[in-house]
Amino acid sequence: MLKVYLLHLDATRTIFYSEEPERGDAEESDATVAPPGDARGWVEHKFQSLQTKLNESEQGIGLRMRRVWEWLHRRTSPEEVLLRRLRNVSSVELFHPATLTAERAGEMWSDYLARRQRYHRIWLTANLLTTPVSLLLAPIPGPNIIGYWFLYRAICHVLALLGIQRARAGGDLTTIFHASAALDEPLAGSHAEHIARVAADFGLSGLEDYLTRIAAKGVGARDTPLAVP
Repeated sequence: MLKVYLLHLDATRTIFYSEEPERGDAEESDATVAPPGDARGWVEHKFQSLQTKLNESEQGIGLRMRRVWEWLHRRTSPEEVLLRRLRNVSSVELFHPATLTAERAGEMWSDYLARRQRYHRIWLTANLLTTPVSLLLAPIPGPNIIGYWFLYRAICHVLALLGIQRARAGGDLTTIFHASAALDEPLAGSHAEHIARVAADFGLSGLEDYLTRIAAKGVGARDTPLAVP
């Protein structure tokens, strides 16, 4: 089950927000992956392999490489984890302001998925074109962080697209809507106490930091494009 929150930033801007699960939860959600023999299985395996390789670097060049990797990760948006997790979860719980009907929240969710699908298709193409060029750096001594990054980003876009496709198709993925008056008040410009209260009510430990990030980035009118390609 994946919890998603439809948040009003102000009168014209909304975002869909979800927080990356704890590692045990992530491992459980990723347990139902495709067989390694097909294309999706290869992508899933390569994604996990790259994550493991970078996350376990503890010394020397490997440690510096991991720090660069972590810095790049901090530039990506939590929404991308949300989209990737749609590949495997059995249901989505979508919490929305009580001022919206479930039907309207569903329309906004569908529009959001369509926009993110276009976004990830564009950047998948860009990364696929860039990856071969970055491989030319392979002869340079030391880890090819640039090559790893563009390959990793291409895989991330594929996994996000798989999640979006599954969510838009419906089928075995159930979406349950929950109206909450706690989400009625816009968050942009709100007092810190209100944001902290919303975060506490829903157990969103990263919400305050995320709102600070998107405020600094000048989020667009409809959703956040914070993720780097």
